[in-house]
Amino acid sequence: MKRFIFCIGVLVHSVISLAQDAHFTQYDKMPLFLNPALSGLNFKTQGNLIYRNQWTSVDAPFNSLGASFDQRIETRNRNSFFGLGLYVISDNAGNRTLSSLDLKLSGSGHIKLNDMSTIGLGIQAGLLQRTLNSGGFQWGSQYDGNDFNATMINLEGSAFNDLKAIDASAGIVYAYNISDFLRVTGNNDNQFSVGLNASHLNRPKNSFIGSSERLPIKYSLFVNSLIAISNSNVAFGPTALVQMQGNAREVLVGARVRYLLQQASKFTGFRSASAASIGFYYRHKDALMAMVQYEIANYSIGLTYDFNVSTLNPYTNLRGGFEISFRYAAPNPFGSSKARI
Repeated sequence: MKRFIFCIGVLVHSVISLAQDAHFTQYDKMPLFLNPALSGLNFKTQGNLIYRNQWTSVDAPFNSLGASFDQRIETRNRNSFFGLGLYVISDNAGNRTLSSLDLKLSGSGHIKLNDMSTIGLGIQAGLLQRTLNSGGFQWGSQYDGNDFNATMINLEGSAFNDLKAIDASAGIVYAYNISDFLRVTGNNDNQFSVGLNASHLNRPKNSFIGSSERLPIKYSLFVNSLIAISNSNVAFGPTALVQMQGNAREVLVGARVRYLLQQASKFTGFRSASAASIGFYYRHKDALMAMVQYEIANYSIGLTYDFNVSTLNPYTNLRGGFEISFRYAAPNPFGSSKARI
């Protein structure tokens, strides 16, 4: 009975998700999905991969795979720069019953307000595709008067069509950073950024049966920071994310502590600098999340696990979602934290 009730809950969640986007606990590892104005902001060159596996307590969990790349383009005017980027997300719910593909190009422009502050605008456009595979469903038209007959023509399911639409977004980001790029030095990292984004501005159609239903606009507000403790190898990073889309709401708050494990060898180059982070986050009425991250030279790997504390907890036994992310960033984030001039 517990399994039956839980499956009903997951089915309801899947139906509601028709009007929602994928989400990631490590949202900073999909920066362009969060806000196109982040293109080229944090690093000169950045590449990210992320994988999420959710609802492992059911036979067919939800899986999301994302990748992004962005590049800063310097200008002759030292008070401004541009950014270009691309991201793709494949999202699959329960044995690919509901699948989506999100592919977008991003462009941004940033202006330096002073030596340590910038403000940037970004726009984004691309393809949004969603597919509903009804092959495993059972329909009333397949009832032969005595029992379900899979050989009978499926009248209801045959009415479903794939959704393909052009999708557009726009965002704005303010950033404060004592260096040109995000650094991982020991005692002088002070970073702050806040951004607002609106996705699905053109409200693409969102019906598998040709009705007039359209995808709601999604509004995202994030705040990220990293505050160094002077004369130590420790930094503290509070963060918050609020997203609204139709009747859906997501509020995530938390913080991480980052410790600089070692600096790079100055002369031989045999030893690479590295740092480790641990963090804890809470998604309102949904999950408690634990995060660990390891950074070495240009690379980082992050792991998170969501412990489900929603109304489904009696059936999930705290099992929620697992994420793993990889990032490459250049120049080396462990380079000297030279202030802007």
